[in-house]
Amino acid sequence: NDSQVYDHNDITGDDRGPIAAGAVNLLYSGDGGLGAFNLNNLSQATNAGSRIDVLVSDLASETVYAFGNGNSIIQSIGNDTMATTLLQLDELTGNPTGSRIDLSDPIPLRGGGNESGIFAGWGRILLHNGSRIFHISMPSGRVLDLGPMAEPQHRQSETWAYWGVAEYFGGALYMVYVRDSQTIVRTRVPDGMTADLAS
Repeated sequence: NDSQVYDHNDITGDDRGPIAAGAVNLLYSGDGGLGAFNLNNLSQATNAGSRIDVLVSDLASETVYAFGNGNSIIQSIGNDTMATTLLQLDELTGNPTGSRIDLSDPIPLRGGGNESGIFAGWGRILLHNGSRIFHISMPSGRVLDLGPMAEPQHRQSETWAYWGVAEYFGGALYMVYVRDSQTIVRTRVPDGMTADLAS
């Protein structure tokens, strides 16, 4: 249906996974760096600096962030890594703007297994660290631990997490993500009830 394909390899290097949408650009991080792709025409792309593996966005404000610890973007994820802030990024350059949101409670991140999920929503962000699901209200940064949640079957990325969209309707929160090469699914938080959304 009039779909188009644009190869990001010349801008970002090999694929990796981190992705976030701003007001003007889609930021995508590959193995070789961060690319800024114009939302109106993805072929208009520029290199936006070094790789960032902790991208997320608030779809309501169309603002791109990186998870941070204080004023520093988290560069690597270990078993003791804690996210304490969201650092706003300039969506043209990928650089921090100096604006940040302090999280009301730190969120433990888990690295190494690609079991964590990051989900951009309308005035909210969901983060599943492989064993628990957290809701971040935007722009306040209020963190709510929604409890334990099993890791769902999902398509692997080449970094510590996978990305998707957070939905809220009918009084429930959902994660929307790619389950496999054939299917996009919707999973209810935190009970894990999953339904096919698109094939």
